[in-house]
Amino acid sequence: MSHAAKTVGITRITAGEFTKWLGRALTVLRREVERIDRINVFPVPDGDTGHNMLGTLEAAVQAILRTPSHHLGHQVRVAAEGAVMGARGNSGTILSQFLVGLAQSGGDKEEWSLSDFRQALAHAADVAYQGVYQPVEGTMLTITRTLAQNAYGDDVGQILANMVKAAHDAVLRTPSMLPALRDQGVVDAGAEGLYLIVAAFANENVQPVNLVASPEAVSATRRLDDIPYPYDTEALISPWHQNQALSEIRSQLASWGDSVVVSEMGSSLKVHVHTTNPADLTRFLFALGPVVQMEILDMRHQMHTLGRPERRPVVMDPAWGPVMPIAVDLVEPCSAMEPDVLWVGQDYKDSPRGLASPALACQLFVDYNEDQSWEDNLKVLLASSRTMVSLSVAKDHNGYQVGDLAMANRDQAVLAAKAVVGVRRMVTLYVSLDDWDGEAEWWQTQLDAEVVNLPAEVARRVMEIVAQ
Repeated sequence: MSHAAKTVGITRITAGEFTKWLGRALTVLRREVERIDRINVFPVPDGDTGHNMLGTLEAAVQAILRTPSHHLGHQVRVAAEGAVMGARGNSGTILSQFLVGLAQSGGDKEEWSLSDFRQALAHAADVAYQGVYQPVEGTMLTITRTLAQNAYGDDVGQILANMVKAAHDAVLRTPSMLPALRDQGVVDAGAEGLYLIVAAFANENVQPVNLVASPEAVSATRRLDDIPYPYDTEALISPWHQNQALSEIRSQLASWGDSVVVSEMGSSLKVHVHTTNPADLTRFLFALGPVVQMEILDMRHQMHTLGRPERRPVVMDPAWGPVMPIAVDLVEPCSAMEPDVLWVGQDYKDSPRGLASPALACQLFVDYNEDQSWEDNLKVLLASSRTMVSLSVAKDHNGYQVGDLAMANRDQAVLAAKAVVGVRRMVTLYVSLDDWDGEAEWWQTQLDAEVVNLPAEVARRVMEIVAQ
């Protein structure tokens, strides 16, 4: 049931009140998420701003629910940590920065006075701007500053009312600040999303800002050439040892593309950047520290699927279909994708495929957890992908075939395999041409490898395209 928050006359903000605020914001954002996606024009018209903000806010709320506390500062810190861990996209990472700013300002206080609240909002706006390499007005950044500048009043109710009215008016002005919005006749999607979040603090029945034109008209005018840096890359680095200035990292990331946002909270660093070269960028990210989560999305594909359920493609080779567990179904991506890039995605029901790399395909086959989402499974896979090597081992009446090398006996074969593997983690692909009873277990012991015994028709294809 929709309701207005009872904030009139209240001059202190508690942990319970903050949790209720975020809960109401989550309800409103879920209700409006698809409409926000449809008006997503800037920085790229990929139609996912609503879902990115929603996923980030859900991560913040889930973190709070796991660690209930009566200490407001603790709750805000937990929410910020959850948001950084779960931040999605440009808008989600900026939203996480906003929460980080709140936590940095008031994280040591059990309750917030009105003055504490104002100071936290001002610092949150500063942190949000600092997180973006090239801040642009007319976006959700403008709304963060508007909220801070209008946080005045004699009680929480007055402050929220003044903030919400000012944010509403600022959202309406975004088309005059950004030509891309004016040309499409929409307000900024991220600005609209942040307005709805804060407006929900006061009233769950908040209505979206009126648009200049219908959101359905926007998708018809989107073009692939609207995305100069098509690969949306995100990484979570944890633990982050703070051995490099964030400003320097942002500057370095900017050399790979645009939409650079870096969010830091505690020992975690969340990086977001749009690029044309995800392979080199990935190597840079791994050099920063342990990459525990990673996503690389082709925004051109997202444009093709606007208005449909969210779909995130994985580059594949159709020959690898039999390798994948039945629970994983993928869709073939657009032809513009690079063939050697792994993409995270959600389940598809109509076109099962495999992964381009045998090592990655079999690693997923071994580690796939049906109790987790496809996206979470791929994050685990990506975190270990740089240390993988794929190797085919065949056995017949002539002996063993290790990759391209012929070996007379098993001892020679395992020495050859160890020379290929070195110190790297390995996925071994077995060709089942003979009786392999007990053979897989022996190889796994010798190589400390994860062994997959493939059907002969699949394994023959492995011998032709084994990747390393």
